[in-house]
Amino acid sequence: MSYQNETAELDSLYASAKEEQKHSKKTFLVWAGGDAPNQQDALYAQFKKRFPGIDIEIIVDLSKYHDIKVYEQLNNGYL
Repeated sequence: MSYQNETAELDSLYASAKEEQKHSKKTFLVWAGGDAPNQQDALYAQFKKRFPGIDIEIIVDLSKYHDIKVYEQLNNGYL
């Protein structure tokens, strides 16, 4: 896939996400690996710069804790 194709695909996904957030008011949630709450601040800043208007929350924790949360959400029908 070329750079132009990737950019076009990202632009299409961005437009879809903006439309979806307009109707659902849900936040785009990212569970990122790490051991410090501010470890993904640079990712957050770059995301907000590239995709303005998309609400994003990045939860940073060790994968062993994310695993438990994912299993809980799967068992409760949230994922």
